Amino acid sequence: MMCDRADFLRSLLAPLPAQLEQDPAGEQHASSHEFGAVCAAFIGGRCGRADVLRAAAACRMRRELPGDIRELVAAE
Repeated sequence: MMCDRADFLRSLLAPLPAQLEQDPAGEQHASSHEFGAVCAAFIGGRCGRADVLRAAAACRMRRELPGDIRELVAAE
């Protein structure tokens, strides 16, 4: 299961679908620090893929999406 979560995060290295670059439900933009926290929660099983995608989209809108998700995975 941990491998599936890490693989999912690695897949974010690919460009996110265009619809995810839109403001997710009018939410505030996330910072790269907040995105990292969501990724850590995802790896720990405390949130789902939708949460990660929303955080990534919000972070990407600020052009702060980490370039290498592997660093986040390795940190856990």
